[in-house]
Amino acid sequence: LLTRWRQTVPEAGLLMLALGLVLMFNLPDSGWPDKPLDERLMGNGLAAALVVGGTVWLEPWLLRLQPLRLLRLPGQAAYSIYLSHTFVVPVAVQLSQRLGLREGWVILPLVCALALLVGLASYLALERPMRRGLKRLIFKPSPPAPTALPSTTSAPHGSERSHAQ
Repeated sequence: LLTRWRQTVPEAGLLMLALGLVLMFNLPDSGWPDKPLDERLMGNGLAAALVVGGTVWLEPWLLRLQPLRLLRLPGQAAYSIYLSHTFVVPVAVQLSQRLGLREGWVILPLVCALALLVGLASYLALERPMRRGLKRLIFKPSPPAPTALPSTTSAPHGSERSHAQ
């Protein structure tokens, strides 16, 4: 029943996604980014669950869309973006605080854009060349198989029968 309802009501996924994002970044009393990291992680658990749940709920509609070429490169670079964001986010938050930016709705797009750019640069400069090099090193083309040469020797003794008996 839930699967059928999920396929017919995309609004529920949009609502979960929007509510999760509002809870995560727009509550005035959340104290973000002034709270310690462990408090932010625990406090944002419900919001994160709503964002993930809303995205999963919308999956049937997202799969119907034609893949955009614009999203192909970030999709290929997802692992580099994931790895690099752990270094970029704390630096970007510190930088935004030094600039006097304290509102989550202002900081979030800047941090996301910076993490995306650093991750893409990491993918293009490091990951993709390393993957290509390792592929060539590991999966070397095998040499062609030797072809059978035509036999130049006569048939083995006794294989020819005499027809004149």
